[in-house]
Amino acid sequence: MDAYRFVLLGPPVVARGGGQALMMPPQQMAILAALALRAGTPVGVEEIIDGLYDEAPPASATNVIANYVLRLRKALAPSMIVRTPAGYLLDTDPAGVDATAFLRAAGAPALDDPRAEAARLAAALDLWSGRIALAGLPGPWCARQRESLTVLREAVRQRRFDQQLALGQHAEILSDIADTCADHPYAEHLHATHMRALLRCGRQAEALQVYRQVRRTLSEELGIDPGQELTQVHDAILRGDDPGPPYAAPRPAAPVLTSPPAPAPPSPPTAPKIVPHQLPAPPADATGRHEYVAHLIGTLRTTDHAVGLITGMGGEGKSTLATLVAHAVADDFPDGRLWASLHGASDAPAKPGDILADFLLALGVAPERLPEGTRERAALYRTVTADKKILVVLDDAADATQLTPLLPPAPRSAALITSRTRVTTGVSTAVVLDGMEQSEAQGFIAAIIGERRAQAEPADVAALAAACGRLPLALRIMATRLAQRPRWSVRSMAERLASEDRLLGELRTGDLSVDRAFELSFDQLTPAQATAFVTLAVPKVHHWSLAAAATVLDLPEDRAETVLEELVDTALLTSPEPGHYAFHDLVVAYARTKAAHRLADEERTAALTRATDYCHASVRTALRLAASGVIPYLGPDGDVPTASPGAPDIVDNATAVAWIRAQLPALVTLSVQVAAEGDRHAAAHSVALLSLLSRWTDAVPMGALLEAAEPLAVATAPGGRAHSDDLVHGAACCALGSLRFGGPQHDTSLTAFQDAVRYADASPADDPRTHHLLSHSHEGVSDVLLRLGDHRVARHHARLSIEAARLTGHEALVRQQYISALQIEALDPDRETDLATIAARALESAAWFERAGNRDMRIAALVLAGLAHLHGARPVEAAAVYERVATLARTFDRSLIETLCHYRAAEAYTAAASSPGDALLLRRALVHAEAAVEGASLCGEDLMTARAHQAMGKALAGAGRDAAAQPHLRAALSGYTRLAMTQDADRISGILASVEAS
Repeated sequence: MDAYRFVLLGPPVVARGGGQALMMPPQQMAILAALALRAGTPVGVEEIIDGLYDEAPPASATNVIANYVLRLRKALAPSMIVRTPAGYLLDTDPAGVDATAFLRAAGAPALDDPRAEAARLAAALDLWSGRIALAGLPGPWCARQRESLTVLREAVRQRRFDQQLALGQHAEILSDIADTCADHPYAEHLHATHMRALLRCGRQAEALQVYRQVRRTLSEELGIDPGQELTQVHDAILRGDDPGPPYAAPRPAAPVLTSPPAPAPPSPPTAPKIVPHQLPAPPADATGRHEYVAHLIGTLRTTDHAVGLITGMGGEGKSTLATLVAHAVADDFPDGRLWASLHGASDAPAKPGDILADFLLALGVAPERLPEGTRERAALYRTVTADKKILVVLDDAADATQLTPLLPPAPRSAALITSRTRVTTGVSTAVVLDGMEQSEAQGFIAAIIGERRAQAEPADVAALAAACGRLPLALRIMATRLAQRPRWSVRSMAERLASEDRLLGELRTGDLSVDRAFELSFDQLTPAQATAFVTLAVPKVHHWSLAAAATVLDLPEDRAETVLEELVDTALLTSPEPGHYAFHDLVVAYARTKAAHRLADEERTAALTRATDYCHASVRTALRLAASGVIPYLGPDGDVPTASPGAPDIVDNATAVAWIRAQLPALVTLSVQVAAEGDRHAAAHSVALLSLLSRWTDAVPMGALLEAAEPLAVATAPGGRAHSDDLVHGAACCALGSLRFGGPQHDTSLTAFQDAVRYADASPADDPRTHHLLSHSHEGVSDVLLRLGDHRVARHHARLSIEAARLTGHEALVRQQYISALQIEALDPDRETDLATIAARALESAAWFERAGNRDMRIAALVLAGLAHLHGARPVEAAAVYERVATLARTFDRSLIETLCHYRAAEAYTAAASSPGDALLLRRALVHAEAAVEGASLCGEDLMTARAHQAMGKALAGAGRDAAAQPHLRAALSGYTRLAMTQDADRISGILASVEAS
């Protein structure tokens, strides 16, 4: 059989006997690449599937793999791919795979002769046929291999540069090393080599310029200073000295013997070489973390004095990862593999002297030769290991003081450290574990309970993984419990984790316990850190900005940041970005159980009130900047006091809109919690912020807020847990009415507004809040009645709304309610004011609002002017106004208003074209109708969706495209029917019947 050549270090190619390359699809080539890199070793089907697909492989993945393997057998030779119980095996010589040859060359021991070593490394680099390995091949496995091979190639390239520099070939490498430095701006050793080469070519100024550029890059992009090597090379150049190695060192001449040497005395018998192998066995169910494993392996194999650090909170699987990596590189360290558990998270961390004694004994030092003191033991340890290539794994380290004496001194030795804290010892690379990927977590569960059982309930396996926060310890506990209960369903186990109150109690089995893992970290906290940790967990929010956290903790920001960063260092908090902090789902559940015992009731209540105070202040700032037309029921400046200034990063319209939309889920969660816990001060803040948000209908999804509005209305009612006064409850009812108004619940919406009127009427007339609440509540009643077609009573409540607004002394509120009253007039067939007058008054109000800087009410007044033109048989003027307002709304990110204007403009152009059948006007109508339908689908508002389909149906019918019009008219009819808008539904029914009959 002709030998095959597999080229993976570049665009993938497979050729037989030097002949023509075989062509195949990328996915098929990706499978072949996975088999080729493991030539002679079976690769499991599940492993191939995980490597080919992302988190959600198709149900047919196994069949797809089988089909691709069948094609590979036809393209190569049937006997080359063997099906074994463990998976598929590619039966070929690994030497024919360029990536395998490169890995072997890169991992081989260095040769003593620099010239031979440089040639060997050059030959390894020559194996690359392109810049990118596995170029164009899909799937996460190929992505990981690409990254790992690229990292290894750069390490080999650096070693070759070092060897060439040692041979005095500094001029020859300048071009290559400059190009490589440009690709790797942060590689300090590479830049130091470049500086040495430039200096030895007599280009001192250019060498110093390289240093200045690297220093600037590190400072501006990473916020760090150059490391020791770069600094030493720079200082040596300034002194006029050669910076030192790597450089060509003269080899000692062979000795000239003048007489035959005396025979050497016989060597004493040597003791057998001691090669300790202390690594614990890896867990049989270990899975996932492939990217981290590959990264750490690459660092330990290719870096001098390599020190890898794995950090993360308790239960993240740090020890498991260290074990997997250590076993993978064990053969690279032929002189021994040492392991020690340092118990850094316990009350009694291991003493370095005791660990050194264990290491020395394992390395063959006789017990009687062990020194007494730690310093002396460390010195002997360095002596014994000075010429050895060993791997030292230090699990659960406490700090650098504990670690430093245990690190091996030899250049080709390596250390792998795990710790819950960010130890300050120098490291070559650091990995922070923060939950497994969802697909890895599901695979972990399947590895324990069995593939067949997992495949029977895939959705429930995913739910269980999510409920465990993808924390390896929690996953192991729940999967082990399932494995021990073969008749239990996966769903039943997932449901047991649904309640936070029993969550941690469920996450225990045998000697494994999630809360115990967290307890070890918590016990290391100072009193200030512990208080901050439990206090921040009181509000049911998992993600905090620094300003918000400082408010909840009642600390100045600089002190709060110090404490929060200390909690990050202990892995009890994470910092997803600068100035932001987050809890893991299981950690926050643990923290809340601690808060219930460590904090008094008044302390928990105060923390929750401070959180709602911060949110209220932030919402007020955001609405003032982004929606100036939203006037609080409490008055123009708000009368609920706020101790917090709110979010400092809300500075303009864009940041205000972004803040509201990002924080809306947290605001809802917090308000629901406030309603349940019943503090009246926190409830007043929550009602105030909900009242503001409920009126910003164009940007805030009303349905999301209903979840909080319902319980707040109940909690603030007389006799409720959070009742303070009738005005707060009235405001809660008014907000509830506004939120219901956006959906089909007209009856309950009207009832809520009427309740708000009743509580406001019963409140003191001298309270400034009373008239604001009355104005907004009567406005709400009139809005509902207008939608129901009762124009007469709607007009009555609109007038009451204006009267109440006048009593507030707030002119903008008076004019706002006047616009609402004018809208009723414009829509009322029995109007008392002609449409031309309504349009003129609306435009006058728009000018007033523009002068006042109230863009939202300016937009509302212009929309009303367009409506008056439209109903006054002046459709072209109406369309012009709507187009103007649509542009204005788009500028201020008012998507619902923009959609409304497109719908109205489409109606106007259709009306203008109905008599003469103007094709140009109909084309404009269709453009606006299409934009309205698209905008309505994004807004998700039922009434606007019905209006948009109505406009599209009428425009299509006007253009004579009756078949295309019918689906849109039916959608509009369905929407109006759901909303109980009988008049609109009857009108659309008539249009639809006419279209269907034509």
